[in-house]
Amino acid sequence: MRSGTYNFPTAAQGVITRGSGDSVIMAEVTYTYTLPFTVNIPGFASLTGPYTMTNTFYSKPRRVQKITAPSACP
Repeated sequence: MRSGTYNFPTAAQGVITRGSGDSVIMAEVTYTYTLPFTVNIPGFASLTGPYTMTNTFYSKPRRVQKITAPSACP
């Protein structure tokens, strides 16, 4: 868990207007994957891993307690 001041990257600037005081949810995900077998491409590469995949996601929280479903929902 991160605490303190966070500087939003340029790519996230559309989620919040700087200084507006709105809330933003930031999630960071990291996953390490190792192939269950070796992929060998002769003369080019031998791939085994582990490979680390990461993503950072920004979202604004809902501002309402309840969202009414359309009547067509089962």
